[in-house]
Amino acid sequence: MLDVLFSQPIYIIFAGILLAPVVPLLTRISLRLSAWIISLVPLINFIFLLFHWNPAIQEKPIYFSMEWMPSLNIQLSFLIDGLSLIFGLLISGIGFLIFLYGGGYFKDRKQLNRFYILILVFFSSMQGLVLAENIFVLFICWELTSISSYLLIGFKHESASARSSALKALLVTGLGGLALLAGLILLSS
Repeated sequence: MLDVLFSQPIYIIFAGILLAPVVPLLTRISLRLSAWIISLVPLINFIFLLFHWNPAIQEKPIYFSMEWMPSLNIQLSFLIDGLSLIFGLLISGIGFLIFLYGGGYFKDRKQLNRFYILILVFFSSMQGLVLAENIFVLFICWELTSISSYLLIGFKHESASARSSALKALLVTGLGGLALLAGLILLSS
């Protein structure tokens, strides 16, 4: 099974987004089991990246891509080199622990589905961000990270401080996204 997953690395990077629609069904079946199944996403991601650990990765980075918008000649392109590998391992390793802890911490929460969906989207966006090989994928993953972090920070939306913190985070990441877009426009001209 791992050979099939490793032959299509883009599916591994975006596994969280692909699994998100199934979360309500998983939590309906079993809350405890769903926490373990959902936490497999960052664990498989970690194993995938660890599988590519190689001292020569800096000299021979690994590229993989698939057609995204063929009419515009835009591809979903990713790169595993030394720096992206370290950040990817950090994100997936710490992400695995957060998924396990979050499942136990929110086990009585009525909106556990929403938490799992948001954390899966955030995780996949972060992985896409650090492994992005082209500026289109980088910008899309940046925006997905901004939106999902805003929703995660404001998860307890009943609290005024959570709403305030989420708004501040959205403002900072939104301004960062605009600066990134301005930089990309300057680079393209």
